[in-house]
Amino acid sequence: MAKSWVSRSIEALSDLVWQRSCELCDRPAKHQGLCLACDRRLLASQLPLEQRWGRLPANLVSSAPLFLAWGLYDGSLKRSIAALKYESHPKLAATLGQGLGRLWLTPGTDRAIATPWQQLDRSAPWVIPIPLHEARLQKRGFNQAELLAKHFCDVTGHRLIPNALQRIRDTQAQFGLGQGDRAANVQGAFALGPGLGQQRPRSVILLDDIYTSGATVQAASHSLRAGGWTVAAVVVVARSAQRPAPGTHPPTRSAPTRPKRRDS
Repeated sequence: MAKSWVSRSIEALSDLVWQRSCELCDRPAKHQGLCLACDRRLLASQLPLEQRWGRLPANLVSSAPLFLAWGLYDGSLKRSIAALKYESHPKLAATLGQGLGRLWLTPGTDRAIATPWQQLDRSAPWVIPIPLHEARLQKRGFNQAELLAKHFCDVTGHRLIPNALQRIRDTQAQFGLGQGDRAANVQGAFALGPGLGQQRPRSVILLDDIYTSGATVQAASHSLRAGGWTVAAVVVVARSAQRPAPGTHPPTRSAPTRPKRRDS
């Protein structure tokens, strides 16, 4: 819902009285908690259209879902994710999540996957964030993927389903592990959660902060598929700079309309 004139005025006045600091560098903030320099660097980290979109291979996720990444896990984007997760700056989730939502709604030029993408829009898939284990959630105080997903849904109009998945094993951090160790680390780590309730299975979007080897997405997709759900797309803030892109085919779509929220 748009802010009222009164609330915007109060917010502007509070900014004058209590100058907000940039979430990344502590200079005076100008836009969504960032200074102009950090905001520009973050926008500049967006990948070109032809590198932003792709498809995950069917041997990783059987449904070969569409894939969207804001940028590479490097530079300003890496710094922003670290500040969000480890330095207790959850406000950055608004900048990143809303930015992802706008990229999601940006048309592409490749006709090869235009039809499935248009069908995906019409079906208005639900958005499922990758969960944290309860122990890590208690320590951090929030699940960064869920915050990102909330702001993504604010822009796209898709429905967020928190607690759709549960992390039933407190796995080791994937950072620093080899590909084989990553897969073993998250194997059997996820189960369907209470958020899905008795809903009829449908297409969903998985959303996370970082994509590296695909092991986490594969493990989460396996649990969803076992319950009859189909992962139609995977959306992340950053993908690894050390690995090839999952695909290089941007989708073609006519200008999308905001999908209606569904109650079932």
